[in-house]
Amino acid sequence: MQRGSLRVKGGIVTKKKNVLYYIIGFGIILIGLIVFSFAYFGDRRPNGNSIAAYVYFVTELNTIDSEEYFLPMLEEAEMAGFALDRFREGSTRNPSAPSPMPDDLELLEPPRIRSNPEDMKFTFVVNFSREYYDMEPVAEKLFRGALVWTLTDLEFINGVEILVDNESLNNSIGIPFDMQSRANIDIRPEISPHRIANRVTTLYFADETGTRLLPEERVIEFNLDLPAEQFIMEQVIVGPRLEGRYPTVHPEVRILDVRNDGDICFINLSADFLIRSLSPSVSDEVIVYSVVNSLMEVPQVIGVQILVEAETVTEPWGNEDIDLSRQFERNYSIVDYDYNGIGS
Repeated sequence: MQRGSLRVKGGIVTKKKNVLYYIIGFGIILIGLIVFSFAYFGDRRPNGNSIAAYVYFVTELNTIDSEEYFLPMLEEAEMAGFALDRFREGSTRNPSAPSPMPDDLELLEPPRIRSNPEDMKFTFVVNFSREYYDMEPVAEKLFRGALVWTLTDLEFINGVEILVDNESLNNSIGIPFDMQSRANIDIRPEISPHRIANRVTTLYFADETGTRLLPEERVIEFNLDLPAEQFIMEQVIVGPRLEGRYPTVHPEVRILDVRNDGDICFINLSADFLIRSLSPSVSDEVIVYSVVNSLMEVPQVIGVQILVEAETVTEPWGNEDIDLSRQFERNYSIVDYDYNGIGS
């Protein structure tokens, strides 16, 4: 009986020792995790010497995405330079994303900031090599939008002046851009796990006289499973956001269908397109080319056919007897690209 009792007591002692070993082992693992966490995340957490900021970059899908990073608290010029370096680094989360800057594009001089006495803020000035003009139009718009939004994320920078070989950046017809800011490059990217993308495009709206078109850059949210032209047309109907531009298509116009036959876009609109006008001052030609020029911002589209209630309009339309039965091409002559320096 005594020997049996000793065995039971010994078993209790053994169990207590095992529990103690488990506790010690768990404690060692927990301490290791804490030490690793501080080592790995310690320099990634904001503190009194850094602020949270966002870098914007172009993805492999030709969309704009963003990532948060922490910017050291330095002098304004140094902080701006750090933000530019972070932009040039691109996505750290997605190694397959393309490099933000083309391989042959160079900075000709260190970037600088210029003070604006009227608002106590700064303009960021960056000078690129002439290879800047080798970028395709869509790629250039995305690059410029991501660059401007990255730098203007700093509260003391209200705009970016882009130089190419020491001269002002020109649009596609040689007109210099003014300072680029969030007012004229409206991207507002949203990260989504679905097939949704934000892309910079140019829309065209009437000027004050109603006889000319003015461009307005905007980032539009696209569903990649649907025609891009549908979302562009929706924004044309929504109307302009920038001052000095006026709507061209009545807000009650509905998009019935969009389809592409090769490189021709067929846009099918409700009858309101023909019978409802916004203002007698907006010419019929401006209305038509507001639609056509905007839709032809889609790279593969070389022509637009406007249908009404799924039918070709065979009768001359409007005060100017526009022939809507034909396929339209882009009309550059009706656009004032130099208005406020905003163009494509």
